[in-house]
Amino acid sequence: MTKTDFGQNRLLQGWLLLCVLMVAVMVPLGGVTRLTESGLSIVDWRPVTGTLPPLSQAAWQVEFDKYQTSPQFQQVNHDISPQEFRKIFLMEWAHRLWGRLIFLAYLLPFVVFWWRGWLSSQQKRWYGALVILVPIQGLMGWLMVQSGLMDEPRVSPLRLAVHLGLALLLFSLTLWQSWKLRPIGADTMPKLVPTGLNALSRLMLFLLLLTTLAGALVAGNRAGWIYNEFPLMGGQWIPAEYGSLQPWWQNGISNHAAVQFHHRWLGVLTALLAIMQWGVFAMRQGVDRPLRRAMTLVALLALLQAGLGISTLLLGVPIWLAAVHQANILALLAATLWLRWQCQPLSKPQGIAVTE
Repeated sequence: MTKTDFGQNRLLQGWLLLCVLMVAVMVPLGGVTRLTESGLSIVDWRPVTGTLPPLSQAAWQVEFDKYQTSPQFQQVNHDISPQEFRKIFLMEWAHRLWGRLIFLAYLLPFVVFWWRGWLSSQQKRWYGALVILVPIQGLMGWLMVQSGLMDEPRVSPLRLAVHLGLALLLFSLTLWQSWKLRPIGADTMPKLVPTGLNALSRLMLFLLLLTTLAGALVAGNRAGWIYNEFPLMGGQWIPAEYGSLQPWWQNGISNHAAVQFHHRWLGVLTALLAIMQWGVFAMRQGVDRPLRRAMTLVALLALLQAGLGISTLLLGVPIWLAAVHQANILALLAATLWLRWQCQPLSKPQGIAVTE
């Protein structure tokens, strides 16, 4: 391959990694927006005209008047001052603005790279799907907010979980596509992947995603502010309210005690699985160093994530700690995906070959 081809490849990879970073910032930013009760401060959705914040006193008054019609103002913040309203409005505005910037970061380089003929047919399909996924994520965010503008000032926990799930999907797919552009060199030699590691790393990824979505249900129900103790809940291993809702399936979505119970023990199980994965496979002789490092990183980040989660619970959900907890889940997800990448066959790389 020519130096020009190699340079194009590096630009494509840099673009995708920039998008990954922007999505990674978006997740804890959205979490802080929710924890500060700012998410319901903008009661309409204007993807284009809402890019700028109010620029005059009259414009601010219009937004405040609209907010006063919302359930959050009428039931919770009826005594909020215009100055306090500006603070929560700007937090939600920044969250939505960052989403718009993410869309532009995906769309504009994609159009340029397509126009310049740098993309293969497969890349056009994959990168096009990523571009389309961004506004779908934004639409899901508005549907989530809209659910809190009806009768109760509380967004649908299920919609919140879908909103977060789409963000994780966008993050994961973009990161995976960026790795396909890595230069092909010495790491294309056959790897020794221990029997069972491939299946176990798949289970680890599944449990991690399930735990994270369970955390979204905790956030949507504001269930982190009850049972601020560990490991027991009200002096019991299983909380007294578990299974109290009818029909039974509502407990997994709307029962505050149940959703916290599920999240905390899925988190513990995920951390234990990461440690077991490391203990069983990383210490075997002949295991390639990249695999060993990936398993070690997954185990360390899983332990850190469990510690952050327990600390957030015990301390009553301080905003800064909850944001760190949310940010670290992306680091753990990236490490788990990297382990999955290391377990893959090496016959399908898309990167540019490194020649002497």
